[in-house]
This record gives sequence, structure tokens and C-alpha cells, in this order.
Amino acid sequence: GGTTAGTPTTLRLTKPWWGTQRIVCGDSAFASVACAERLLENGLRFIGVVKSATRRFPMETLGAVTMPVRGGWRSLLSIARGDERPKFAADVWVDRDRRYFIRSCGDDREGEEILRKR
Repeated sequence: GGTTAGTPTTLRLTKPWWGTQRIVCGDSAFASVACAERLLENGLRFIGVVKSATRRFPMETLGAVTMPVRGGWRSLLSIARGDERPKFAADVWVDRDRRYFIRSCGDDREGEEILRKR
């Protein structure tokens, strides 16, 4: 249930790499919780921008989080009982606007700050 139109396409295109634990990056046409789950079931990791495929994605919760500065981010982690590491994360990041991501890879450690002139 909850499969978006992009999920079958993503599975078909990534089939040669199933089981390799590689990371698949998807834009909003392909990103959903269902797509991330199906890829993980087939041995691939996923990160994608969520815009409209919000079924089972905590858009309302992340949308209500106060983000004090540009470049700020928050994550909600999904950890199964008995597991130590999260299986999935839902992230919000703010530049000028909020951006939402679903992922089954990476962690939440703070990275090195990179500054650039605009």
C-alpha cells in the first residue's frame, strides 16, 4: 500500500544493483516512504526530496518545528523494536524555504560547516 507512480519505475531502473547497498537519490517524482521501503527490501539505500507524496511522511510534524536559522535541520528517526540504528529518517532543512527528505542512509551527526559567498 501507499506505492506512488514513481516506485515501480524506480524499482525497474535499479534492479541491476539490488543487494549492493548503494544509495539511490530521487527527486520529488520518485521520493516517498513506500519507495524508500521497497528499495531497502531489495538491498538499496535511498534519499529523496518529498513534496507531494506525503502518505506516512510526518510533514505536519516537521512543518511545525521552529527553525531558528537558515541552514538549520531536524530529523525524526524510525527505529524498529530491538534495533539500535534507525531504519528510516524524515528530515526538514531550511534554506530560504523548508525542504523535506526521506532517507534510509546516513546519520544525524553534525557535519563540518562550509561557508560560501553569495
